[in-house]
Amino acid sequence: MASDEEANLLTEQQRMPSKSEKLWSIFIWIWRFFIFGITGSSSVVVTESLMHHVLGLSTPDNWVYYVVFFLLELVVYTIMIVTIGACLGQWRFFCTVAFRMWGWILPIQIRQAVGSRLQLD
Repeated sequence: MASDEEANLLTEQQRMPSKSEKLWSIFIWIWRFFIFGITGSSSVVVTESLMHHVLGLSTPDNWVYYVVFFLLELVVYTIMIVTIGACLGQWRFFCTVAFRMWGWILPIQIRQAVGSRLQLD
């Protein structure tokens, strides 16, 4: 009896995805790339606007502008990728992306708690 259950379990694990499952997976990845594209373009505009209106850095005439832009872009992009991803139905995927971007800087306890919540390895 146990060998029949094991055989059924093996065949379920080794089964090939159907054509509709493959198409759905392709659609999801296209949707995710679309979200990446929207976020990347928008975050640059938002970062430039923040630098101009909030920080008063309007022209890229020295190296300070580029350093501040790079650091601010990292934060703005992370916030926007999670926000836009959540609004467009891909919250878990883009939270995982943000976690992998910033997880190295988090304390171990927070990293483990967030990792288990997102069900990461």
